[in-house]
Amino acid sequence: MLKKVDPGAPPLPLEVQLPKKMARACSKWAGKLLVLAVVATAFVTGGVFATVREPEAFAGLADLVDGAAGTLPAQSEAIIPIAEASRPVLGLARLMPDGDLIRVSPPFGAADARIAEILVSEGDRVATGDLLAVLDNRPALESARLAAKAAVVQREAALAQSRETVRIGLLEARASVGEAEAATQIAETRLARARALAERGVTTAATLDDLQAAAAQAAQGLARARATLARWDTGEIGTHPDIVIAQAASDAARIDLERAARDLARSEVRAPISGVVLEIDSRPGERPGSDGLMTLGQTERMVARVEIYQTEIGRVREAQPVRLTAAPLDTPLTGQVERIGLVVGRQNLVSDDAAANTDARVIEVLVRLDADSSARAARLSNLEAVAHIEIEGAL
Repeated sequence: MLKKVDPGAPPLPLEVQLPKKMARACSKWAGKLLVLAVVATAFVTGGVFATVREPEAFAGLADLVDGAAGTLPAQSEAIIPIAEASRPVLGLARLMPDGDLIRVSPPFGAADARIAEILVSEGDRVATGDLLAVLDNRPALESARLAAKAAVVQREAALAQSRETVRIGLLEARASVGEAEAATQIAETRLARARALAERGVTTAATLDDLQAAAAQAAQGLARARATLARWDTGEIGTHPDIVIAQAASDAARIDLERAARDLARSEVRAPISGVVLEIDSRPGERPGSDGLMTLGQTERMVARVEIYQTEIGRVREAQPVRLTAAPLDTPLTGQVERIGLVVGRQNLVSDDAAANTDARVIEVLVRLDADSSARAARLSNLEAVAHIEIEGAL
């Protein structure tokens, strides 16, 4: 139990009362020092993330310190953030190959085909049009192509045969016309001689009738030969109906062959760009998913896509120097602002801070890395980093 203090008791000696005053004084200074320590620690460890989350957080930091601990000592003023005009603009960034990451998918019309063979490995450099993988529908499509190729050969042979038939038929028709003309001329000559003899009474009527019939038969033969010649002789040999039909059949066969060749391409996965195979997501025997088979990127030219708060974008200009920092990097990457976006969108990149604002409005800024930084970042596609866009006068 606590013992009551007697009001009439004599005051305590000085040496007993002195520690209480010292305790109050020490408590007052300890509170100030504690506030200063908390503020300094928060600024050093969380200043970057506070700026990335909301740049205006720096504006109230001095008021917070003044209200909690009074006027700061002169040597503590160094922890106050630098002036707004020269403060770097910070933003979360993602390293990407120039032209973004390319997801390679099966060709249109591959349907339910599965992967038969993958011909590249991660890290391989490929050129546009290189064969990356083969699907299991290739044997059936290859058979269709071979059948179409055989049909082309057959139709080409039929066309050549038609050309030769027309050529020979034309020669034969011309010869037949010449033969019929000679026969007709001989028959008419004999008939004319028989008529002259019949007028003098030298020949009989029966003989005259036979010669008249022979002349008429020769004339009909000539007409038939000329009709046959007209069937074969159409001016140009290529305009003959038989050749036209054969040519059309040959063209149709060639079209079928081209279609079969295009269908065969449905069994091949080829590189759409020149670049490096960054990741392979499928294996032989699997059916490619909606995300494709593999990822390509032009890693010889790396960029960073930086999300800048809409309240800070007015301080960003093209060609401003940029530093990119991240845990896996021994030294910062460097580059400069190449393009500033024109659309305000929703934030996609989020820091590891659990209290970070994940619904901010940002504008994307494209930063092109210099040659040395691109070489260092070539194997770090999709790495998240913090971008420091330097403003005039910024450290």
